[in-house]
This record gives sequence, structure tokens and C-alpha cells, in this order.
Amino acid sequence: MLELSCTDGDAFFYHTDETVMTINDSGTVTLHNDFIPAVPVITTTAEATLRWAIDGESFQKTISAGTWEIPEQELRHGENSVSVMGEGGTTFTYRQGRL
Repeated sequence: MLELSCTDGDAFFYHTDETVMTINDSGTVTLHNDFIPAVPVITTTAEATLRWAIDGESFQKTISAGTWEIPEQELRHGENSVSVMGEGGTTFTYRQGRL
């Protein structure tokens, strides 16, 4: 007899709905993610500087208006904070638990 058990039944569930978070001008946005890492698509209407940290390592990236994917901005399980400095709108789009 084979018995399987787990503590998180949706750990391998791929979300079908996109998560979309928008921030206007400057501020901090909190991106929530499930257990599997995700990389957001970032769309900006003006130049913006993004700052975030992963496992104690800090990152900073200045991007021009447009659509970007930054592999280093891998969202981990839980809350992921990103500081945005700039003018215009910055939108983060991703599917939780999906690269």
C-alpha cells in the first residue's frame, strides 16, 4: 500500500490568474507569491529605479519606459517588497508560483 501526504496541498499548483500590482510615482509595493518562485513582467510609463533584496543581497536597477523582465527579481515565497523611485506608473504582472 502506498500512502502520500503533504503539508501544503497547493505547493505545485500553478495559478491561472495573473497578479497585477501598480504603483504611481514613488513608493514601496509588496508582491505576494506562492511557494514556487516567479519573475514579474514590469511595465513602466517613465524611467524608474527599483530596489529589492533577496536572501540578504540587495539589488538596484534603473529602467526606462517600456516592458521589462529582470531575472534577478525572482519573487520568493511570501511577501516581496520592491521600492520604486520615479514618476509615472509602474506595473508588476506575474502568475504566482510560476517562472
